[in-house]
Amino acid sequence: MLNPSDIENKSFEIITSIMKNRGTRNRYNDFEWEVVKRVVHTTGDPRIGEAVTFSENFYEHSLKAIATSRIVTDVNMVLSGISKVKFPDFSYECYISDQDIAESAKKLGVSRSYLCMEHALSQGDALFVIGNAPTALRRLLEGPSPSFIIGVPVGFVGASEWKAKLIYSDVPHISISGSHGGSTIAAAITNALLKYTSFEFLKQFIKREGNKG
Repeated sequence: MLNPSDIENKSFEIITSIMKNRGTRNRYNDFEWEVVKRVVHTTGDPRIGEAVTFSENFYEHSLKAIATSRIVTDVNMVLSGISKVKFPDFSYECYISDQDIAESAKKLGVSRSYLCMEHALSQGDALFVIGNAPTALRRLLEGPSPSFIIGVPVGFVGASEWKAKLIYSDVPHISISGSHGGSTIAAAITNALLKYTSFEFLKQFIKREGNKG
């Protein structure tokens, strides 16, 4: 009987074979492929993996965000899906259940997700992970822009439009064109980035960035 690790590795072998047969595996460099194969693994659909978009030098930019030791999500489902084993001392934040934000959103006539991002931005930079709420992505794009956004909100109202704005912006990101997305995809992308970021490598990155200043 295969153990979970063997099952995952076998799944990745199958995904790689499928994408090679579709002629799309060679679209992605090694870092991009680590993300794409996990999106396909999560959704069971190569077409969704092929819709993933990356900003230029996305991995280097994501490291800057990861170096803040702070990850902010739009909903609790994304937060619960992120593996926290490698970086247990990070701050993992979601404000969607904050009562003060909920009351303010009602008074102002805006979404809670919008105000959650406004509050999170006021606390400083972070890796922002949006898997559900287009209005959360909207607020992040209104500025000041964070170092990196995983922006994959799902849906038919606003999601495609705000993801398109992200994709064609100068904000470093990973996104998915069209209506596809969701909490599990957002978490899978985050986990792919964290999996290939060791603590020692992150320390060296922070040191290099500090020397630039």
